[in-house]
Amino acid sequence: MISKFELAVEEVSSGDLSVTMLIDGKSFGNACIDLVDLKSSALSSGAYDLQTCGCGTPQCAGFWEPIFVQHQGNIVKWEFDARYHPIVIENDESEFAMTRYAFDRNQYISVIQEMFTFLRTHPKRDTIGPYGFDPAIFDDEFPYPSEPELPFENGATIVVGYAEKYQQPWVWLESNQDVYPRQLLPTGAMWASFAYWSLMWDSQGYDLGQCAYRKEGAFQLSNEVTTSECNQEAENLAMEIQAYWGDIVRVAWDKVMDTLPRNFVRNALAAEAFSQGSN
Repeated sequence: MISKFELAVEEVSSGDLSVTMLIDGKSFGNACIDLVDLKSSALSSGAYDLQTCGCGTPQCAGFWEPIFVQHQGNIVKWEFDARYHPIVIENDESEFAMTRYAFDRNQYISVIQEMFTFLRTHPKRDTIGPYGFDPAIFDDEFPYPSEPELPFENGATIVVGYAEKYQQPWVWLESNQDVYPRQLLPTGAMWASFAYWSLMWDSQGYDLGQCAYRKEGAFQLSNEVTTSECNQEAENLAMEIQAYWGDIVRVAWDKVMDTLPRNFVRNALAAEAFSQGSN
């Protein structure tokens, strides 16, 4: 089922502007909208904090996970676990599990583009968005891509491994470590695998830090896990990433060896063996 995406801009009692997302004519909650992530969601797949607290920290408003956005052909898909992403539609505050929406890609992009054009010259544009929002984003060109933008060049390598820069398990682009997991893991399943793998390393005693938020302790491990189990989870995540992006990228993962100090062996997937692709 294709849903209709809309945006409503209004002036609130304080005189500031407020943006509300609507799906099929119903308000998608009343939280602050992160317009930077909203624009990015119109251009490329990824994990985005479309809703946040007015202070700019999503977790402060109960958004423990992002919304996972996937551009697939003429469709833009959303998916999120509403247990970690509270929403209000028709005043129904029940807890949901995995929630999904599909939008016409042209309609989705046009709605966001039109709102940015409207706000470009609005005299109160600096009152919109969370704390720290820079309204200069409205002055930038808003491209209308015929194809989704990609966070990497054709033939790039995505690495699943231990990154000294972040002191924890990480997923990064070999040619640019400033490309973050949120840009490379656009599905809830990959995000969950990433979180679980990170916590497995914590359980092994590496003290590398939890790199994904989970409300109420989900994914905490009560028993020790083996190094081989950690390595297998990293390989599984690498295979999921390869399956999603297909043969436009090469995916490698770091296998940790049971030696002190820790040593790593880099492994590579054969892209053609897992090339399913969803773009």
